[in-house]
Amino acid sequence: MRKMLAFVVAATSLFAQQKEAHPFIVARVDHVVITRTDVERYLQIMGGQYFRLRWSWLQQERLFARYMFGKALRELILDEVLLQYARRKGWLDVGRPSPTEIEEPQANEPRAGPVEKQEPLRLTPDWETQVNKALEEMIRRAGGMGDFAAMLRRANLSLDYIRDRIRIRFLWERVQRQIEKQLPPVSAQDIRKFYSEHMKEFLQGKDVVVFREIGIRRGDVNSKIEEVKKALTAGEDFGKVARRLSDLSSAKNGGLCRNELDSLRHDMRKLLLALKPGEFTKEPFWDGSAYTFLQLVRVEHAKPKPLEAVCAQIRARLRAQHFTAAFKRFISKLLKAAKIEVYERGLSVEDLFPQSDR
Repeated sequence: MRKMLAFVVAATSLFAQQKEAHPFIVARVDHVVITRTDVERYLQIMGGQYFRLRWSWLQQERLFARYMFGKALRELILDEVLLQYARRKGWLDVGRPSPTEIEEPQANEPRAGPVEKQEPLRLTPDWETQVNKALEEMIRRAGGMGDFAAMLRRANLSLDYIRDRIRIRFLWERVQRQIEKQLPPVSAQDIRKFYSEHMKEFLQGKDVVVFREIGIRRGDVNSKIEEVKKALTAGEDFGKVARRLSDLSSAKNGGLCRNELDSLRHDMRKLLLALKPGEFTKEPFWDGSAYTFLQLVRVEHAKPKPLEAVCAQIRARLRAQHFTAAFKRFISKLLKAAKIEVYERGLSVEDLFPQSDR
């Protein structure tokens, strides 16, 4: 048994070494490859939940782990097309070389084609200063360099990797600022149009219904119902009939009630909205505690806030919509300019980037 266990441990160790020496290529962007190791390293900084779920006995958890892997791979592909864009814009100081500097692929992955040499990523000096400041802040929040280094060791990550992730985050922020500067101003006409089309979103309070009720639930119920119907048909005031015959607590106020429309039972709300002011139901309905007649007094609709009060809010929402559309166009342009291939089983370029994103 001990020999068998030793063999399993040795085989596992050998397999791990081989896997590290020849990481499996899961995708390629032009001449840059993305390996399974790259994706799993990225998943480590996202919390490591993937590693617990991928071997779960529950199919739902394994599927979620698969989703997490695909999402991480998508982010790394986007990072790569961003780096290509940043290189063209001159945002990189010492970055990845152009695709002319290539080397032969690993022998065990002939399908991946030629791959680009990976060199250290660096931004221009002014941005590198910001990267160092951001890293120092991360170390401070972790409790110092010792605690931060221990955290990296547990996640099997390096300080250089964290620094590169900060650089990429800064590049995305730079793209966002660039897009924001190019956005057209939101016009007053756009604001008025949005306000008129989304009026219900700016209502103050809720719709209120004012009505009267007569509820019968004590004594000879059938006789009292007939008496109410006879009095109302004869034209007697609904409020007076309520004071005389209703068994509800509202009888002392002539059955007068005031409620938010949404707070009423669906059947009661439907009956009231079918009436015109002054009209009443000819037959009682059972509301769960009494046989009830209803009379609609009025419906007080919530009024919208004035345009001046929500103008800034609308402008911000429209600007956010414009930014989202512009950012989506920017990503689509980068994706179309790149040659992307996905080798991971069960995933494809179409899965990661549907036609609506490209």
